[in-house]
Amino acid sequence: MKKGFLFVFAFLHAFSLVALASNPEDSPQGRWSAMSEAQRQEVRENFSKWKSLSEADRKTVKERFERFRGLPPERQALIRERYRQFRTLSPERQEAVRNRVREFRKLPPEERARRIERRQQRRTQRMENRENRREMRRNRRR
Repeated sequence: MKKGFLFVFAFLHAFSLVALASNPEDSPQGRWSAMSEAQRQEVRENFSKWKSLSEADRKTVKERFERFRGLPPERQALIRERYRQFRTLSPERQEAVRNRVREFRKLPPEERARRIERRQQRRTQRMENRENRREMRRNRRR
């Protein structure tokens, strides 16, 4: 499934819009009418893509969607936000991100864990540095 990662999140995003635009007890027609025209168009486009997928690819998308729905709401929100950020990138940058993800997935689990840990440490250090700079500025003002 070419660009499957992106398609799955576009598909999830479209269905998320449907879910966010309605109450659970609403009918499908009620949910559809509650959506903006842009949201409806996005659902139409993704449905066309869905219909063009092979049965194996549909199965993969369904499994990923079910896995996504099983995530805590905070994690779903984080994924949606990252996807929104991804969509703002140029096509070249998007492809570069896809390539980095592919390369990361090829790494042995131990190396993945090591890199994730290292990234989290750098993030924590940056946050601490920012807080230290803020504290220094506050002290200078006193």
